[in-house]
Amino acid sequence: MGILRNIAKAIATFFFSLFLALLLITFLFYNVTSYDTTKEIFTTVFKSSLLENTTTQEIEQVYSSISSYCKVNNNITLPIDNMTLSCSEILNKDVDTLINLIAEKSFEKFYYKSYECDFLECVKNIRTGEDFAIFFSLKAHDFFDRLFWPLLTITIVSGVALFFLIETWSGRFQLFGFEFLSIGIFFFLLPHLKNFAIEKIPKKISELENVLNMVLNQLSSILLIFFILGTVFILAWILSKIFGKKSKSK
Repeated sequence: MGILRNIAKAIATFFFSLFLALLLITFLFYNVTSYDTTKEIFTTVFKSSLLENTTTQEIEQVYSSISSYCKVNNNITLPIDNMTLSCSEILNKDVDTLINLIAEKSFEKFYYKSYECDFLECVKNIRTGEDFAIFFSLKAHDFFDRLFWPLLTITIVSGVALFFLIETWSGRFQLFGFEFLSIGIFFFLLPHLKNFAIEKIPKKISELENVLNMVLNQLSSILLIFFILGTVFILAWILSKIFGKKSKSK
């Protein structure tokens, strides 16, 4: 029975570690691809693109022309991907409002873009830099949403199985503590990873630094939680060993 229990424990540990890692990666991308998070980054990117090589005077002239048109019309179609704006959103507003509105509309078209392939097929067919947009789309978010819940269930089941296969509380604290610490320790490596990645980003596409910061900030929070959990479990394991020895000596 002891041998069978050890084999079962080894198998449960392997699957718990595997599914926990997959769950964390899925949860990270689920958050990163959410509408609000992606919008926060890419509206800035689209806004920078609009203002690139354009003077303040030119922008004000365009805004003046649009305002004049909107005084006698309800909608206006801009020569930017045939974007249609409601004049009620433009009239009696300032230039910054117009720029932000165009950037938001550009983002929504980018985020809600319809793809003829499913997410995994689209990823397999990536050929150009533009194809990577699939990773920041609603289709990607829906994919990670569907993947998250089965992974969460499997991770919990394997964790519960592992919990009961370990006979002592000190053993449970030890195993889960080191499992969580092995993940949380990467929290301290993120700054080095960030500096390395930033150096590799071409200056022409510096907006990628914002995307990188967003991903690493999300990841940092997750890793910190696991580091704290791992530390608590390891302390509990040490205390259980100390008090266990004292009780045996009496």
